[in-house]
Amino acid sequence: MGVLLSQAAVAAALQRKAEWDAQGVKTPLKASFLTIDRQPEYIHATLKSFLEQDPLAALLLPVNLIVGTTHADYVRPYEEMGLARIFAASEQEARIMEIFPVPDDRRVHYKTVFNYWRSLFLGLAAEDKLLLFEDDVSFTSNWLQKFTVLAKGAHGIKPDDFVLSLYSPLQIEPGPPGFIEMEAVNFYGAQGIYYPPQVRRKIASYVEANGVRLYTKANDLLLRDYCVTRECPLAVLRPSLIQHEGMITTGLSPHPTKGHRAPSFIP
Repeated sequence: MGVLLSQAAVAAALQRKAEWDAQGVKTPLKASFLTIDRQPEYIHATLKSFLEQDPLAALLLPVNLIVGTTHADYVRPYEEMGLARIFAASEQEARIMEIFPVPDDRRVHYKTVFNYWRSLFLGLAAEDKLLLFEDDVSFTSNWLQKFTVLAKGAHGIKPDDFVLSLYSPLQIEPGPPGFIEMEAVNFYGAQGIYYPPQVRRKIASYVEANGVRLYTKANDLLLRDYCVTRECPLAVLRPSLIQHEGMITTGLSPHPTKGHRAPSFIP
């Protein structure tokens, strides 16, 4: 498929970023994408939507592309354009993902968990806040502006010790834009998650112990279990700011060949 962003769109985003840098406009918020070389190559449409749906998203450049294999040629153009930093799996990491003792039908899940764990620290300083996306999503209009407003309120739940999902496949009670604290035990679908720095580091340690060194379950369910066992508040935004575009899922979708979707998403 290849890059879908036009040269004009790339130039405009980089120009906005350069102007903000010159003005000293900074943010502790970083954006990372979990990705893997697969067909179709969803990442190209995802990055196009990420930048084109909200001009403010240029502030988050360069994004981190956390590649779950050693093969990263399919995203190399984004690095060359200055839009991304690439963190491909090393040969050693790829070997671990291939030989770690898990049942064959869990191999893909283990690789996903391993890459999820990597995404919680690669390309990040200790104090960085993280927006972590899967590579098969689309964004609503002005998504970052909306997130910035709504996330301020969510910080009041339990400052710096909560998780906020920008996506939910569950039916959300209608109401004004905002966030809803949910029973963490009901959570699945980690298509877009916001992690304050303190809780991000704690979850990374939890995933390493319960997903990487001893595989137990898929990454979204590890996040669910962390929130349940550590009494970490988990909230979802209303409406969802992103939509899941992947047509095949390995998780808890009631239609495992179609993938789950966010009913509350508004394009």
